[in-house]
Amino acid sequence: MAVMNEPSNLNPLLNDTKTGREVCRLMFRGLAMLDNHYRWQPDLAEQIPTTANGGVSPDGRTVVWQLRNGLHWHDGVKITADDVLFTWKCISSGRSRVDPGLYAGVAAVEKIDEQRVKVTLRQPTADYVSMFDFILPAHCFAGVDDWTAAAFNRSPVGNGPFMFQDWLKGSEIRLTRYDGFHFGRPLLDGITIRYLPLGEMVVNLFKTGEINLASNIDHQLAARIAGASDARTEPVCAPQFDYLVVNTERPPLNELAVRQALAAAVDREQLAGQAYEQQAVMTVGDQIPISPYSLNPPPVTSRGEEVIRSLLENSGWKQENGEWTKTGVKLRLSLLYPANDQLRRQVAELLCSGWAGLGINVEPVAMSLEELVGDRVATGNFALALFSWNMPLTPDHRWLWWGMAENGKVNGNYSRWFNPDVNRLADQAWLADDQVKTANYQEIERIVVEQVPFIALAYRNTFHVVSNRLAGIMPGGAPGWGWWDAWQWGFVAK
Repeated sequence: MAVMNEPSNLNPLLNDTKTGREVCRLMFRGLAMLDNHYRWQPDLAEQIPTTANGGVSPDGRTVVWQLRNGLHWHDGVKITADDVLFTWKCISSGRSRVDPGLYAGVAAVEKIDEQRVKVTLRQPTADYVSMFDFILPAHCFAGVDDWTAAAFNRSPVGNGPFMFQDWLKGSEIRLTRYDGFHFGRPLLDGITIRYLPLGEMVVNLFKTGEINLASNIDHQLAARIAGASDARTEPVCAPQFDYLVVNTERPPLNELAVRQALAAAVDREQLAGQAYEQQAVMTVGDQIPISPYSLNPPPVTSRGEEVIRSLLENSGWKQENGEWTKTGVKLRLSLLYPANDQLRRQVAELLCSGWAGLGINVEPVAMSLEELVGDRVATGNFALALFSWNMPLTPDHRWLWWGMAENGKVNGNYSRWFNPDVNRLADQAWLADDQVKTANYQEIERIVVEQVPFIALAYRNTFHVVSNRLAGIMPGGAPGWGWWDAWQWGFVAK
């Protein structure tokens, strides 16, 4: 397989690049794994802890993880709770490259016995499931003073489907199959990772069959490779969410009918073709469209001139000289978007043009991202703003709409919208089993689409190219999870 950059090391806690984490994922596993539909599945753990199975306390502050039986590191040493504790020691040292915000709410990690670990949280969080997605072998660091400078980091002992074989600096990393992998013996004998400039060289190597897989590459290069070789392009929905923040406290956007009219005027087919150039999955809700937590089929949102006219007229608006007015006030708004961002400029201009054709005057206004967020959106001095956000890898998106009721603080709720039913559904869902999660998050999405605290537009795609000789690949879209299922990859029999 081809990757663009050579990792600096092979310790998963010291890698914060997409490529580095993908390579480490082939050799290392954690308590849970994220599949290609953004569902967290048990990995080294026996099950995902929930309140229903007793793994999470009723107050959500204590989580108990149970390791599977018969787990071993590649050198044959048993995987135990001590390895989770050592991993926590590395993370809490402040010297790892994992997201510090993910673990900020962890108060303590304690060993119950050889196979059970208790994680105590300062406050309940849905993110507990995504913690410890890599585990390090404690025994490999015995007697090592500085874990960040250990020889292990260039010649690791893992627990994943493939074992480290050697690293030819500046050329390639070679891995070999681990027959004792807990999900079964991998189908491939090994994997060679070559770091190459992703250009004409990769096209030629796909032609000759020397490269079978390239991930997270430009869609134009992906199309060139697939067109010139026996390979296919695999577009995968990534967690980058584009949406319009609607200031629901600011007149006239405090009127539901006005928000619904704006949403009804959005032509996502036009945006997909003219702005995104078919490089995104268009959406009406906040959940990642390919996840089970998104409504499928999505809510039907009526659109068109008659729908918009009915919404506004029933709310007391009248159209005069091509503009909508109410009690002498004209329906005029501004849409803020980041300057120096060609895609979002195109999106903003298309949106404003569509609204103008229906008598809704919205002016696109470009400004620096710092001014847009800090001076305007955070302070409430805006009507509409075009945002792009890397969404969390759990379906709990409460930062989009939660927190206004108790203290009036905005936090991440730039829409300044509050719905007690949504908060109740979210509180029930984040620690529950998957059946409850699915039902509740789908109901939240239905309410959000109806109430329009924001207008969802798209999730960006990432692109993989896969040789048609390879089967069993279900690439993930989340950073670091593209190769989550490598033990299932295999060559098609000739």
